[in-house]
Amino acid sequence: SGTWTSSYTGLTTGKEATFATHLDTVIMANGTDVAHKSTDGTTWANLGGTPPVAKYAVTFDNKVYMLNQTGATSRMQWSDDGTIETWTAANIQDVTTNIGVGDQITGGTVNNNALLIFKNYSTWKWDTYELKTLNSTVGCRAPKSIATIDDWTFWLSHKGVMATNGGKPFRIS
Repeated sequence: SGTWTSSYTGLTTGKEATFATHLDTVIMANGTDVAHKSTDGTTWANLGGTPPVAKYAVTFDNKVYMLNQTGATSRMQWSDDGTIETWTAANIQDVTTNIGVGDQITGGTVNNNALLIFKNYSTWKWDTYELKTLNSTVGCRAPKSIATIDDWTFWLSHKGVMATNGGKPFRIS
């Protein structure tokens, strides 16, 4: 009929949400409210366990990753293998740089069996064992610009449009 019907109310207004799917479940994060889940797209509930409040949700390696946590904007935490509702305190990785204050995580995506993590001024690669710097001076300024097509990931940085296939990013425009 052209009108919207609310499936869930009570979320903080004005906050953009990110969504990830894992184990036939949609997970929503917005950086302010507790993460939510839905298995049918109509009914929503709090994500179980003790997931962190984070801006970005990404699935990788049979886990859910929460990036840019409230109070720890350079931190990521992930669920235990094969579950979305078991969160262990040991499953934490800080993506720290010497860039200075304000270099927070601005998004993430999966590329060639690795999780790419973007900050304002740096780009990182996580393979579940090791965190590597792909570029310490180029990050992502626009999280919605991140797009992965086949083996290539593209995004907008403060230096232009960048691309990588898992190696050092380079400017394409």
